Amino acid sequence: MIPFLENSTEDYVICSDCDTVYNFDMNALLCAHIESGADITFGYVHGVLPAPSGRRMVLNMDENKKVREILIQPALTEECDYAVNVTVHNRKRLIQVIKDALSRNFTTITRDVYQRQQESFDMRGYEIEGYVRVIDSLSTYLSANEDLLKKEVRDALFCA
Repeated sequence: MIPFLENSTEDYVICSDCDTVYNFDMNALLCAHIESGADITFGYVHGVLPAPSGRRMVLNMDENKKVREILIQPALTEECDYAVNVTVHNRKRLIQVIKDALSRNFTTITRDVYQRQQESFDMRGYEIEGYVRVIDSLSTYLSANEDLLKKEVRDALFCA
């Protein structure tokens, strides 16, 4: 990954996992990241934390969407702001973060970098609205597929 990033000429990198279904304007996410001057911007959803997500980050933010605390899979039953594993990074800073993490034998970016070193970064949140489903089990996979039978869901995902 590092050679790819080092040979790239773009200023920013958007990283996204493949376990979430959504359709949103990533240009708006990138613009919000640039305007805020953040080091890292997390896409998040406001709602009840999906279960059994064993690694979902909950973001406690101030009124300017600056992340003040990161919790990883807390025992919450009320609504919260949880990250859906889409992030924006400055490319050069991301290279430094990865190299530093490798030199320290870190294994997870969420726990070892974002959570433990949160004071070292200006981290912000960007709310993703509309249809968002985390697929982390057979049950949530089937549920998301059943949702596709609804016209409003199909329109939100494929016609937006």
